[in-house]
Amino acid sequence: RSGENTCVGAPGQSYIKSISFITESCAGCSLNVTEGGPMLKLESAQSDGIGSCYTKALDHVDSMDFTAGEQAIFISDPELDKDLLSGCYMYGMSNVLGGKMVWTGNGTWTILENKIVIEFSDE
Repeated sequence: RSGENTCVGAPGQSYIKSISFITESCAGCSLNVTEGGPMLKLESAQSDGIGSCYTKALDHVDSMDFTAGEQAIFISDPELDKDLLSGCYMYGMSNVLGGKMVWTGNGTWTILENKIVIEFSDE
């Protein structure tokens, strides 16, 4: 844990660098930049069992993230998406065993190929 109550990987351990997805459609979704976004729970194997982290609603308030064909990427960087990634910000893991995603906005949102891309650090 860091001084800001954010879980981070131990030295030499991989961590989440980014989370991204491409919107296939968003029927009935908000037409302004405050769209809502998905909240994620990610589960991974840890040395002491199954660990999990949670994001806030992933939505950049200054851009439209969820229009058809748009890729939204959320990066583990203190200057970018630290607050949105919340407990998954630099969370120590090297794979994902499972998880859950909940759409928090209006309408029905679907992601292309039901695919969430999680990039891990090389450490």
